[in-house]
Amino acid sequence: MNRRHAWVAALTLSAAVALLYGMILSAPDFNEDISHIRELSLFGLPFGAFWDALTSKHYFHWAGERTYQPLVTFLHYWTHGNPAIYRGLGLALHAFNAFLVFCLGGRLTRRFQPALGAALLFALFPCSTETVDVASFKGHLLGFTFMLAALLCWIRAVEESPKKSWLPLVGVYTLFSLGLLAKETGLVSAGFMALYVVCFEERSLGRAWRMFLGLAPIAALYLWWRFSCLIPPPISPVKFHYSGLLSMGWYLKMLLWPHPLCLESSPVGGLGYWLLPIIYIGFLWTRRRNPLHVFCLLWILLGLLPVMHFISFANVSPVADRYLYISSAGLSLLLSEFLDGPKTRYVLAGLLLAWGCLTARRNGLYRQPRQLWEQTAACAPKNPRAHYILALTCFRENDIPAAERAMARVLSMTPSPGAHTFLGDIARDQGQDGAARSHYRQARALQQNWDDAYPRQLDYLVKGRTKPSSRPRPSTPKPSADLAK
Repeated sequence: MNRRHAWVAALTLSAAVALLYGMILSAPDFNEDISHIRELSLFGLPFGAFWDALTSKHYFHWAGERTYQPLVTFLHYWTHGNPAIYRGLGLALHAFNAFLVFCLGGRLTRRFQPALGAALLFALFPCSTETVDVASFKGHLLGFTFMLAALLCWIRAVEESPKKSWLPLVGVYTLFSLGLLAKETGLVSAGFMALYVVCFEERSLGRAWRMFLGLAPIAALYLWWRFSCLIPPPISPVKFHYSGLLSMGWYLKMLLWPHPLCLESSPVGGLGYWLLPIIYIGFLWTRRRNPLHVFCLLWILLGLLPVMHFISFANVSPVADRYLYISSAGLSLLLSEFLDGPKTRYVLAGLLLAWGCLTARRNGLYRQPRQLWEQTAACAPKNPRAHYILALTCFRENDIPAAERAMARVLSMTPSPGAHTFLGDIARDQGQDGAARSHYRQARALQQNWDDAYPRQLDYLVKGRTKPSSRPRPSTPKPSADLAK
């Protein structure tokens, strides 16, 4: 492919992303964007103090994160005061990532149309709306940028002669390091490099292995800092154990049928979710003689490995749409290859149209926070976090009865000190002193540091004041006290 093809692809992908995602630039902030960007106290510090906190062992405390992504925190320090800028940056990253998928498709197929088709499929994939629209999830976008850029440099290094490969190798090691600082899943990029060599460059396996060893000290240094030096985030009171195969089945289903889109999820289950991994393995076996198909299929699996619960992690939702961002690139490359024919191109066009409509409709919903969270609570009825944030959203709109109903549903699912505190605030504001104290006592019994987290409520409970000092408002815009992010 030539420079003209690259310009056509860049303009086409930028226009597609701007058309379908541009509407979110004026959408109001909600949940994670409020707590992790707009109101994060770290961003109010002078740059010197901010830098000390960013590079200290207390990163998780200052950033309020559960994963290590200092590059994202650094970007948000400069943009946190302007939602249009930090959201626009997410759109630009998504368009650029689609262009990188185009470049990778061009490398693998040596043809313009399937490469552009794959990039458009990636740009329009409906599940990516969560990753792009929620600015605090930018780590997935930025991590993918460095991951794919490192892979492209790796391909160049493998194809070049040993004397000319040093410059792309410097790019590989630099981009790999930046990827680790953007998102912990950056470690997966080493797997993609190895996968490329195994599928397409077996004759260069020995030299590639020596180049690959250069990633080892970078990964070792990162892991030492991340798990031995950094003070870990507060331990969640609950650990959620889910089957890796069951999670894989859910993700495969969403790749094949991206509906319903939902910010939270109830625990997955059902026979179909168990069968899909078996079908996937069978299909992979049938395509074993086609290196490109094997590469794309294993790309999907590698992208899912960090979120398939082989290592238990705290999360109310066992699965999430945003975790499909990496794997959607492998699916897009595979579909574009299968649909690259005189007749099947109409199928590709229809798929692009369907995905584009779903994406546009979903993005429109982000402009209406209450409807978004009502939809979330409806599609994840057993997820307490969905109802918790719906309650906060209703409260911000002064719909107190709806907020109480949503928070009561939270308590029907889990003993939440945050929910009890919220209901106690509302009862106190309405002059229901007995109900308010009852909720505060239950919250205090459930949360060890409740006295420090809610000093006004403690003062009311101990001294028996009958009137609040100010209008009650939950102390955090997300259920951080008792529900995992």
